[in-house]
Amino acid sequence: KSISFSAANRRARALSRGVSRGMTYGDISRVRSTMHTVEHQPTGALNRVYVCQVGAARFQNHCVVQSKKKKPKGNTTKKGQDLNTIENRVALLFGTINKERVDQSRKVARTSLSTSREDQKMCEVAKVHAIWEPPMQKPMINGKHYDEGCLLSTYIGDSQDTPAKETATDRAIRVAGWLGLQPVGWIFSYADEDRHEDGDALPVHGRDAVVGAKLQIETMKLKGRDEGRKFITLTLDG
Repeated sequence: KSISFSAANRRARALSRGVSRGMTYGDISRVRSTMHTVEHQPTGALNRVYVCQVGAARFQNHCVVQSKKKKPKGNTTKKGQDLNTIENRVALLFGTINKERVDQSRKVARTSLSTSREDQKMCEVAKVHAIWEPPMQKPMINGKHYDEGCLLSTYIGDSQDTPAKETATDRAIRVAGWLGLQPVGWIFSYADEDRHEDGDALPVHGRDAVVGAKLQIETMKLKGRDEGRKFITLTLDG
């Protein structure tokens, strides 16, 4: 028998008040059975992601902001020194969804007797051909936090029926469609001197997951559940 969320809350509060009177593990187990369990996704919608090396390098270079340090007073010999600072940015990924063999290292025999059994071991991959950065980005906290609002506010559609003015993101999606490309994900840069150095992978925090979820939900609204779920989140070292 299912129990409503409010009833489960009342039961949990009642049990929490009865901790001093002796709450057993059975009581805790009954409370847990009334709560929704979130499980991890066993397999992803895409097996691999390919990114244009030139586009990734340009995006990384745009995160480097050159600023000129003022010449100290009383020193007429030293000129201003160029200092580079890092500002985290966001971008939309345009590309295609393709199918390829799961085992890329295995060679397929090209003979007249070849069967279609290799087609059963195919997977879907994303190929990123272009990285587009929304204009007027304003990173916060001295560039440590990227400005996700410039992407969310223009990518997520308005619920009103009145047609809105075309934004820069709308134009980018329209032009990409002419080239046979579609939004396949988003990317953000990460730069933090205090991060752990025990691994090569960059962290994805809760804030990053929320932004990616909002973008994926909007993509699923536009393309349907099956196609919209093939939306990736990438991070790049700034």
